[in-house]
Amino acid sequence: MIILNSMTYKEIYNEIAEDSYKIKIKQECLKKKVIRKFKREKQFPAYEIINYKIPATNNEYIIFFYAENYSCIESPYVDSFCIAFNKTARNRVIIRWVYGGYQHPNNTQIQDVLQLHIYTSHFLQRYNERLLKNPMLSANEIMCRFIIRNRVATPITITEEINRNIAKYSNKVMQGFSVDDGFCFTLCGIQTSNSNDLAGTDNVEALLFLYTTFMKESDMSSSQQQEIQKSSNEIWELFINKHEYIHNNQ
Repeated sequence: MIILNSMTYKEIYNEIAEDSYKIKIKQECLKKKVIRKFKREKQFPAYEIINYKIPATNNEYIIFFYAENYSCIESPYVDSFCIAFNKTARNRVIIRWVYGGYQHPNNTQIQDVLQLHIYTSHFLQRYNERLLKNPMLSANEIMCRFIIRNRVATPITITEEINRNIAKYSNKVMQGFSVDDGFCFTLCGIQTSNSNDLAGTDNVEALLFLYTTFMKESDMSSSQQQEIQKSSNEIWELFINKHEYIHNNQ
C-alpha cells in the first residue's frame, strides 16, 4: 500500500488526491448498476457500499451510494473514503481529505489548508452507541451514515467550558467539530514548513484531525452547548466576512 505511516500529512493528502480522479471514474462506472438495484428496493433510505482497490497503488477505498427515497434514485448521493492500517495491520482507520478553512489558535483569520480527517474505530463505535443505536452495522456502514447525516462540520477550539479537564492534556487536544448530530472530539496536528508542532508559527502546509469520540448534544450540559454555539457563530461570521471580502475585491 502506498499510504504509509512514515508519510507526512501533506504526502498522504497528495496520495489520496491523486487517486480521486480514478475514484470518480469508478463511481460513474458503478452508477447505472446501482440505480437499477435501487429501483428494485422496497425500503428507503437505501445504501450501496462497494470496496474498490486501485490496481496501480493498492490503495483501498469504499465507494457508497445513497438514495433517501424513491424520488432520489436517478441521482443518488455518492461519496467515498479511504481505508488504511497501521504497521501491524491491526488498527484500521478511515481517512477523508478536505481542502478547507482553518483558524490557527494564534491567528484571527481563516485560511484554506490541506486537511486529513481520520476516524478511529473507537469514534465510530461511540457514534453508533450514542446515536444510531444499531449493533448490526459494520464500521463502513456507520461511516456512510455519519457522512450523509453530517455534511457540514464547524471547527471549534475546545475550552474548559467544553472539556473541564482540558488543562490535563497537551495542546494537541484543543480542537473539535460541531456537526448536526452532536460534537466530535479530535486530536489535532499541524505540519508547518519546519515542523509538525501545533504551536508553530510557520506557514501551515497541512492539518490532521484524528476523531477520537462523539457526544450527542442532548448528552452535553447547557454550558457546553452554549460555548459550542458561541464558538460556532464566531467561526461562521469569520467565514462569511472572508468570502464577502474576496467577492468585493474580485
